Amino acid sequence: MDLFLIPFQILFILLFIFRIPLAGKIFRKNELAPFLSDIQIRYENVWRTIVFPVAIIFSFYLIWVGFNLYFFHHSANPAPIESIPVLMGENLFLAPISEQIIQCVFLSFVFVASEIISQNKLWIRLMNGIALIFVSLILAIGHSNFTPISLVLLFSLFMIYGGIFYKTGRNLLPAVIAHATWNLIAVVALPF
Repeated sequence: MDLFLIPFQILFILLFIFRIPLAGKIFRKNELAPFLSDIQIRYENVWRTIVFPVAIIFSFYLIWVGFNLYFFHHSANPAPIESIPVLMGENLFLAPISEQIIQCVFLSFVFVASEIISQNKLWIRLMNGIALIFVSLILAIGHSNFTPISLVLLFSLFMIYGGIFYKTGRNLLPAVIAHATWNLIAVVALPF
């Protein structure tokens, strides 16, 4: 946990919240409207918005623990956290929202641009798949103090978050819930 990141996380969240009014002040024409309005934050129903992402993350956690037990003969519990109050604010709220905004804004931009450029659904899916791999790798590398196995874990998690974002119709809320669920599991470190 890096307290230096908290102001940047808050800045990303504020920029996202005020993206449409800010773009209206900066740009005269409304060419950015499809890009700015593509990402949704909506509650559809409990199954699609909450249960689906939580179930995906718990399933991945069980697979990850099983993988570590099989190949490394120990569980994969994360390192202990220093400060629970700071953790609750930063890791369970600010980090999931800001990191998913960063990831999903890029994925949304590629989605809208690929739909504008071509109507070929296979090409659109290919571009979105490449974008998902690229942004997941960048975000995984961007986390500090990683080992090769934690890089694989972070890359896999960001692939899952992006997949949830695409699967729920480019809705940011389920991806944020999935990310917060993983961070909560990392805090609780369920024993296996």
